[in-house]
Amino acid sequence: MKQSITYFFIFLSVFSTPLTMSSMMQEHNIYGVILAAGGSTRFKTGTSKLVADICGRKMILFPVLLLEKLNIPTTVVVGFQRDVVIDAITQQTTRPQFVVQEQQLGTGHALLCSQQHWSADNILLLNGDMPLISEEIITDLIERHTQANAGISFVVSHNTDASIGYGRLVEEDGVRRIVEAKHFTYNVDEYPLVNAGIYLINRSFLEQHLNEIEQNEVTNEFYVTDLIELASKNNIPAIAVEHPFDALYGVNTFKQLEKVERIKKREITDYWMARGVRFKNPKSVHIDLDVTIEPCAEIDTCVELRGKTHIGKKCKIGPFCVLEDTQVTDGVQIKSHCSLQNKTVNKHLKSYTHR
Repeated sequence: MKQSITYFFIFLSVFSTPLTMSSMMQEHNIYGVILAAGGSTRFKTGTSKLVADICGRKMILFPVLLLEKLNIPTTVVVGFQRDVVIDAITQQTTRPQFVVQEQQLGTGHALLCSQQHWSADNILLLNGDMPLISEEIITDLIERHTQANAGISFVVSHNTDASIGYGRLVEEDGVRRIVEAKHFTYNVDEYPLVNAGIYLINRSFLEQHLNEIEQNEVTNEFYVTDLIELASKNNIPAIAVEHPFDALYGVNTFKQLEKVERIKKREITDYWMARGVRFKNPKSVHIDLDVTIEPCAEIDTCVELRGKTHIGKKCKIGPFCVLEDTQVTDGVQIKSHCSLQNKTVNKHLKSYTHR
């Protein structure tokens, strides 16, 4: 990377407490970096997409809380609307550190901004707009990376939709590289693997080659994906780990946000159905992630359960009800079109609209 890149960034004060890592993460020595500095221009709202709600949770919290669950210490790189993004995170957890990318000069530059916080032998890098990312994907990436003793490992998915705007894995003359969507001129059927934006990078390889990334002449950005080509050219293992596209879906537009929330809603209803909850029309209901429902409850059509609502055993929630931060005790029946907020309900309700 050009020497002048080091003048483009400053560091934000650290908000963190020491972390106790699980035995697995101690063994593999992982440090996480989440990219959350982008301008969210395709949302066309002037606000950061990372604080958009998905089933009652800010988008940025999905990767942040996942890495916290895995006991991976993490730095979040912020830029656009940094205070809003930091506030959304610190309302839920104080564990990540933060660093500012003053100018949004691409993923390679964002990773460089976090360099002073690297404290492990392997750096896990992922985007902040991936609310469907799972523990299984991260642990599989770590295992594959370790087995191959790779310089860099990255997650890919099979998708031949040319309109999705993802970079693609291209291999020519034994050299692997990622071609960004804006620069891709090949046939997608010949190169069906898209780059998900999740990387695990050996720190020594990273420190040796990060400064070799050159600024793109068209976009003036530094692409972290160039590390894959650098590894390949230097005969250092660059491992592609494939997973289904639905689990790797990123959010750049409201259309994509709607699709992600639809997937997340189905995950939530499937979870509760497996635990003895009946839904009359699962596709029509909305349930936030912090809602809890006891077995033998019945949820009718077009119900919204928001916030920290709790539904007791053998309750029946009628159609078109909206309950927010409301506690419904065992056996209660709530008839249709009730709207409740911050209530405790211990008897049958025919109607209630005061919020």
